[in-house]
Amino acid sequence: MSGFPRDILRWLQSLDLSYSVKNPRRDLSNGFLVAEIFSRYYRADISMHSFDNSFSQKRKADNWHHLERFFGRASVPITRALIDRVIVAEPGASIQLMKIVYTFLTQKRVPTPEPLDEQALKPAFARTTASVAVKEVISTTNPITIDGVQSRAMAAIAAHETALRQERITNPGRFERHPSPTAPARIARVPQRQLEMNASPSPSSSAKPSATQFVKQVVVKQVVDVVNSPGSPARRPSAPQAKVSTSAPVTVAAHIAELADARGLPRLASIVERDVHHQGEELFALLDAIHDDADTIATLVHAGGPAQLHVLLSYLTPLLTPRDRRRPCFAASMGALSAIAQRMVVADPFRTRALFTDHYLPALARTAQRSPATFLDLVPLVFAFSQDTPDAHVDAARLVHDALRGVPDATDLFVACLARLAALERRFTARSTDLYLYYLVMGLRSTSPDTRADALRIGTVLAQHGCEPLTALLDQFTDCIGDTWWRVQVEVVRVVTAVLLQLPATALSARERCVQIVSCVLEPGGMTPPLVLQLGVCAIARGVRDNADLRRHLLNVVDDDPDLRQFLVDVAHGAQRPRHYYGSERIASLGWHPLSIVKQIADDLVNGHADNVTSAQLDLLVAAAGDERAALPLEEAEQWAVIMHDLLDYVLVELCDPEHADKAVAIVRKAAGDPATNAVVRATLSPGGTMLGVVKHVLEADDPQCVRQMASLLTAPALEAGLVGSVLATYVRDQPVQVDALNRLERAGLRHLYNQVA
Repeated sequence: MSGFPRDILRWLQSLDLSYSVKNPRRDLSNGFLVAEIFSRYYRADISMHSFDNSFSQKRKADNWHHLERFFGRASVPITRALIDRVIVAEPGASIQLMKIVYTFLTQKRVPTPEPLDEQALKPAFARTTASVAVKEVISTTNPITIDGVQSRAMAAIAAHETALRQERITNPGRFERHPSPTAPARIARVPQRQLEMNASPSPSSSAKPSATQFVKQVVVKQVVDVVNSPGSPARRPSAPQAKVSTSAPVTVAAHIAELADARGLPRLASIVERDVHHQGEELFALLDAIHDDADTIATLVHAGGPAQLHVLLSYLTPLLTPRDRRRPCFAASMGALSAIAQRMVVADPFRTRALFTDHYLPALARTAQRSPATFLDLVPLVFAFSQDTPDAHVDAARLVHDALRGVPDATDLFVACLARLAALERRFTARSTDLYLYYLVMGLRSTSPDTRADALRIGTVLAQHGCEPLTALLDQFTDCIGDTWWRVQVEVVRVVTAVLLQLPATALSARERCVQIVSCVLEPGGMTPPLVLQLGVCAIARGVRDNADLRRHLLNVVDDDPDLRQFLVDVAHGAQRPRHYYGSERIASLGWHPLSIVKQIADDLVNGHADNVTSAQLDLLVAAAGDERAALPLEEAEQWAVIMHDLLDYVLVELCDPEHADKAVAIVRKAAGDPATNAVVRATLSPGGTMLGVVKHVLEADDPQCVRQMASLLTAPALEAGLVGSVLATYVRDQPVQVDALNRLERAGLRHLYNQVA
């Protein structure tokens, strides 16, 4: 209990804790006693049954996670950095923590004496060296946050160097050299050559006799000699000649530093040490420079071997983890490291494979032990260190499988790894297809829902590349229908839709079965979660063009869900993109075929002899119409004209409904503004067209919403003012009291159009 103020000791004894504090560094590290202290003051907010009084890393992390959430609610000024120091029992951390807790809970200040600099009190020979400072950092670093070892070690070295520089100023006598007169002469260990000083002596040296100067002869081996030596990888017949200037830096670290200096940027280490929000464009500019100079860095790594590979990884790895806080620079760092790895493969694939297998792969395996999510983010680098062929990718995947032995849930983790690697494949061979199919089946049998979803993701990629054996797995896909995990439900829809799009038209039984699976997962009016509906619609939207059953099912699903219809409208107009993170994949935006949807709606209205269009159908028509400024595809112009001829009367009637008027105007304005369908809209403005009846009904009903929407349509630039004026003139002429009709036009803001033709 040394170091604890007496006020805090008396306060702790008065709380009557279940365990007495005997060794503060150990007893407070798991957070249990801290939670019990706060429970005395916040009984309703702290439940002690949620805390475990054990000292494993997992239990410590769980306890402090609960406390950290409470600290945020109660505004307790305890930072995450202090918590990490307490967890690893860093000297002084528990005292600092208890001072904050005591001050916060009792509103009393703890008298704190001025701290003494222990290092300054010690004699010079007994003070801490830089290596000891780094060793203390490593020994007190939390294994959960082991990625911060390098940055903390660099900070310790910098603090040590700052202390030395300060002491040189305050105590210069310590650093003066005092040669002993009895010391023996130093023996030269290298040959010496004499250098005659023939230059005219300076005035300051004229009084002294000239002396012969001895200079050591140092042999410097240039980088170019290493690269161009017979055993160098760059001299092998299979590799291109690497040109490195004689002035090029010898190490990767020096070269990256030169890249930063040449562009006027800070060093990479100093940028990484900043807060994520203040790294700015400097980090991305330096990563772009590293990416552009990947050839030189790859040559230096080959020349330096494992040591230089370790330096490269130590520079870029802090930017890849932790994944949540440094996500903005993750893609740029992965791109730079992938580019260097690919250049290494081009220069010497065999040496690169050896470096990858012996040095990088074990590091990946350790990452998998510590953080499986971070490991899965780094998995794409596996293919970057291998040749770009399916067989080489299979060999690399098997190396990863062997490296994961001993990792908890290794099979599940490897299936998730393959799900990410499969998306990087450009083509599949029989050997690679067998590998992915085997682990697809293994993953579907897993008890983990995430593993089952990853296995289905593998099936989606295989189906998109035309893998025929997937048809035989429809039984296993059917078994996943009852799975309650949302990822599995979405992936079932995606893989079955991908299989359906690859099936020939003659495979009627298999096509029907695929549609049945989709219908069971995306059940109209059922209990399907909204997120599954959105992502499921995104999956089947790509198949509505070629499959009438899918098209009809899509209409049935959105007909009963207004939120889903609004989602489709927002996507069509660019207000929203249906993207959602899970794993490391981002689902692409909606890729449906609008003409197929509109044609299906027109067929339902005409063949069903419907009186008017429903709200759901109108929402889909708005989504299919898309942006008013975007032109319809030229190859579909005639089909759009025919369909709009059947639909336009139904749409114009909706101008009389206040709830549908704005949607009807959006559809008609789109049709009027496109050359393919403008003639259809002009036909409604003819003397016997539908527009006259709509104008009469809207003006006589005098609903403000309908009148305003109709006025915005009739004054649109795409509609010819003369034709609109003729319609209004006919309306006024047919009214028994023309003055009332003119007043209605005046209130609607349409009188000027009437005056042009009156």
